[in-house]
Amino acid sequence: MLRRTLTAIAAVAMVAVSAPAAAHRTIQVQGRVAELSKGVIAVHGEEGMFVATITPGTRVLRGEKLLTLKDVKVGEVVTLIGYGDTGDDMLAVGIVLKDAR
Repeated sequence: MLRRTLTAIAAVAMVAVSAPAAAHRTIQVQGRVAELSKGVIAVHGEEGMFVATITPGTRVLRGEKLLTLKDVKVGEVVTLIGYGDTGDDMLAVGIVLKDAR
Protein backbone atom coordinates (compact mmCIF):
# COMPACT_ATOMS: atom_id res chain seq x y z
CA MET A 1 0.00 0.00 0.00
CA LEU A 2 2.78 2.44 0.94
CA ARG A 3 4.66 1.56 -2.23
CA ARG A 4 1.60 2.31 -4.41
CA THR A 5 1.05 5.63 -2.63
CA LEU A 6 4.68 6.68 -3.12
CA THR A 7 4.54 5.69 -6.78
CA ALA A 8 1.39 7.77 -7.28
CA ILE A 9 2.95 10.77 -5.53
CA ALA A 10 6.09 10.47 -7.69
CA ALA A 11 3.98 10.31 -10.87
CA VAL A 12 2.00 13.42 -9.92
CA ALA A 13 5.19 15.27 -9.02
CA MET A 14 6.76 14.42 -12.39
CA VAL A 15 3.69 15.71 -14.26
CA ALA A 16 3.58 18.88 -12.16
CA VAL A 17 7.26 19.61 -12.78
CA SER A 18 7.12 18.93 -16.53
CA ALA A 19 3.88 20.85 -17.15
CA PRO A 20 5.42 24.35 -17.10
CA ALA A 21 8.17 23.32 -19.52
CA ALA A 22 5.64 21.73 -21.85
CA ALA A 23 3.51 24.89 -21.80
CA HIS A 24 6.22 26.93 -23.56
CA ARG A 25 6.01 27.19 -27.31
CA THR A 26 8.46 28.27 -29.96
CA ILE A 27 7.80 31.81 -31.17
CA GLN A 28 9.30 33.26 -34.33
CA VAL A 29 8.68 36.84 -35.40
CA GLN A 30 10.11 39.04 -38.10
CA GLY A 31 10.17 42.78 -37.57
CA ARG A 32 12.21 45.81 -36.66
CA VAL A 33 14.25 46.08 -33.48
CA ALA A 34 12.37 48.64 -31.37
CA GLU A 35 14.58 48.43 -28.30
CA LEU A 36 17.84 46.77 -27.37
CA SER A 37 19.12 47.09 -23.85
CA LYS A 38 21.19 44.93 -21.57
CA GLY A 39 19.43 41.60 -21.40
CA VAL A 40 16.32 42.52 -23.42
CA ILE A 41 15.33 42.89 -27.07
CA ALA A 42 11.98 44.21 -28.31
CA VAL A 43 10.92 43.54 -31.89
CA HIS A 44 7.88 45.15 -33.51
CA GLY A 45 6.34 42.64 -35.90
CA GLU A 46 3.06 42.47 -37.80
CA GLU A 47 1.30 41.02 -34.76
CA GLY A 48 2.62 43.65 -32.33
CA MET A 49 5.53 44.00 -29.96
CA PHE A 50 7.54 40.95 -28.88
CA VAL A 51 9.89 41.24 -25.91
CA ALA A 52 12.54 38.62 -25.16
CA THR A 53 15.21 38.10 -22.55
CA ILE A 54 18.70 37.76 -23.98
CA THR A 55 21.02 35.23 -22.34
CA PRO A 56 24.64 34.23 -22.94
CA GLY A 57 23.19 31.34 -24.98
CA THR A 58 21.35 33.63 -27.42
CA ARG A 59 22.95 33.37 -30.87
CA VAL A 60 23.14 36.29 -33.31
CA LEU A 61 23.55 35.44 -36.99
CA ARG A 62 23.63 37.13 -40.40
CA GLY A 63 23.37 34.34 -42.92
CA GLU A 64 25.70 31.68 -41.53
CA LYS A 65 28.06 34.17 -39.87
CA LEU A 66 28.00 34.23 -36.07
CA LEU A 67 27.90 37.81 -34.73
CA THR A 68 27.52 39.50 -31.35
CA LEU A 69 24.79 41.68 -29.86
CA LYS A 70 26.91 44.73 -30.68
CA ASP A 71 26.09 44.04 -34.35
CA VAL A 72 22.34 44.45 -33.75
CA LYS A 73 21.01 48.00 -34.22
CA VAL A 74 17.67 49.58 -33.34
CA GLY A 75 15.57 49.83 -36.52
CA GLU A 76 17.20 46.82 -38.14
CA VAL A 77 15.01 44.05 -39.57
CA VAL A 78 15.53 40.76 -37.73
CA THR A 79 13.92 37.42 -37.15
CA LEU A 80 13.62 36.74 -33.44
CA ILE A 81 13.40 33.10 -32.41
CA GLY A 82 12.56 32.22 -28.85
CA TYR A 83 10.30 30.28 -26.61
CA GLY A 84 7.78 31.28 -24.01
CA ASP A 85 4.10 31.48 -23.24
CA THR A 86 3.41 34.87 -24.85
CA GLY A 87 5.10 37.41 -27.08
CA ASP A 88 5.98 39.60 -24.12
CA ASP A 89 7.50 36.83 -22.03
CA MET A 90 10.06 35.09 -24.22
CA LEU A 91 13.56 33.74 -23.92
CA ALA A 92 15.58 34.63 -27.03
CA VAL A 93 17.32 31.64 -28.58
CA GLY A 94 18.37 33.33 -31.81
CA ILE A 95 18.41 36.72 -33.50
CA VAL A 96 18.88 36.50 -37.26
CA LEU A 97 19.78 39.75 -38.98
CA LYS A 98 18.46 40.33 -42.47
CA ASP A 99 21.11 39.64 -45.08
CA ALA A 100 22.53 42.86 -46.55
CA ARG A 101 21.90 41.79 -50.15
